[in-house]
Amino acid sequence: MNVSRILQAVPLLGALTLAGCDAGRVTDPLIDETSLSDEDQIALELIAEPVAVEAAMDLIDVPVATAGRHGMGWSGQAAAAEASVLARERFQEAVKAMNAEDSAGALERAREARRLVVRAMVALGGQGAVARLVERAEGLASASGEPGRYAYSHALGEELNGLAKRARQRLQLRDSLGAGDCAVLAEQRHRQRHGDPAMHPGGAAVAVELASTAVSLATRLVDEAGGPSEEQTRLLAVAADYATAANDALEAGNDAWALHLYELAQWTTLQAVVWPDGVSTEEARVMLSLAQMQYEAAAATDPTDVAADLLLWASDLIDFGQTAVEQMQPRGTGALWRAAVICTWMIR
Repeated sequence: MNVSRILQAVPLLGALTLAGCDAGRVTDPLIDETSLSDEDQIALELIAEPVAVEAAMDLIDVPVATAGRHGMGWSGQAAAAEASVLARERFQEAVKAMNAEDSAGALERAREARRLVVRAMVALGGQGAVARLVERAEGLASASGEPGRYAYSHALGEELNGLAKRARQRLQLRDSLGAGDCAVLAEQRHRQRHGDPAMHPGGAAVAVELASTAVSLATRLVDEAGGPSEEQTRLLAVAADYATAANDALEAGNDAWALHLYELAQWTTLQAVVWPDGVSTEEARVMLSLAQMQYEAAAATDPTDVAADLLLWASDLIDFGQTAVEQMQPRGTGALWRAAVICTWMIR
């Protein structure tokens, strides 16, 4: 099967692309926390959550390590690595400010940390990295209603939708740092509220296998479409390292972290297949055809137990994605890709 467009690599703009942007600071003392915006309220709740910090750092730690090992865009890798170190420091400073009952300082440091994460992503992936991050936030919002995916799913769905909309609005206003900041916050909230890994069919162990399947399926599709561009080569290498990291987390007994890394592996492979120039309606329809074709093959295996649960999940994902495509909303492409990966794993 051929992907509908051969993807063109996004120019590697490097960290200096956003160097002149205002990093965004809290300009007024936030003494009365009841007066905070919804966005700042969420950020304040996340500051002391270790899993939220790791969720943000997961977005860059693996890509930075991959770039360093493969020598992909060395100048960008150095800038990204520096931003990554500073981001972790700012997150730590935010916790200290929170412990000192300085909510304004905590919010300021956390915002700086999120924007450093965005700078690192741009250093490695160019300006298109922000657009892809916004798409990630929209995908998280779209998936918020899936059974067993989140704790407090209704309220969380409203939060993620609000964050995704604000991220998109800021991107349209050419506020790249602000858009990325909001999208990173959505990633953190998603990670904090993610449901029990045991609710995932097959648990974290199957999720880790799905990460590897996503990499192999994406590689095959890209090869069939004429071979990878430089950008696609980079994305596939990062996705493979996410899959490896997910397996390492599983072996270390951290199922929740393994599940998050699996999701990032799947997201990165989707980028390699339908990005970096954005998802077209045509590509979304091609993805729908792929998912349906793989589903038919998986159903023919007469699955039982965990495989039957996975097939049912894939069916729900296809229904959601098809509705989105029919409404001319390529936003459903993520669900279709996940369904295709699930079914490919079943027929491997």
